[in-house]
Amino acid sequence: MKRSLFLALKKMGIIPNDAILFSQITLSPTAAKQLDEYRELITSIENETQFFSSKKYFWSKEHALGLDNVLTQLFNIEKSIHGNAKPPKNIRPLPPCIK
Repeated sequence: MKRSLFLALKKMGIIPNDAILFSQITLSPTAAKQLDEYRELITSIENETQFFSSKKYFWSKEHALGLDNVLTQLFNIEKSIHGNAKPPKNIRPLPPCIK
């Protein structure tokens, strides 16, 4: 039902032609895995270089946090679509260096 309504609205020009349903996107690896690995990467970079806690690159913390927020939103959308069909492994918490 949702798909046919979506396609009808696209055909009428109400929804742009390049719009897609999230369910049409197959995330591989899953959004949960991408989020977890991203957080692992940020933590590793900080542990090795103290880049995110550096005053010289203060802006980088906001960029890293912004991408974390996008991955978190994708994870939540994916979870709402698939429910427990794709149970996520434990996702690392938000690294303190970008809070």
